Amino acid sequence: MLMLGIEYNDTFTLGRGVVITKQSIVVGSSTSNLGDADGVLGLGPVNLSLGTLPNEPTMTIPTVTQNLWRQDIISQEIVSISFEPISSAWIVYGELTFGGVDSSKYTGYMAFV
Repeated sequence: MLMLGIEYNDTFTLGRGVVITKQSIVVGSSTSNLGDADGVLGLGPVNLSLGTLPNEPTMTIPTVTQNLWRQDIISQEIVSISFEPISSAWIVYGELTFGGVDSSKYTGYMAFV
């Protein structure tokens, strides 16, 4: 996937009053292989963004998770993903949990990657 655009820093509200200041947001001007998606939320390692800013090739871009942790909004710099299978191919139930794990979403052992 390739996305081109202009990077801005803004205040980002992530549901239920969770507000992240100085969050990097890219306003896309062109994309390839994005399908029907409206955008991209980068959750991977920050080093994946190294070299993506043409004017600052040695700079990395902080992710939403990293900024939540740096701004003391979450106590751990992790994000958990839960998917719930259903019978319809058009409806997908899932949930992101920033800063921890929702123990009601699983049984058994947790795998961390």
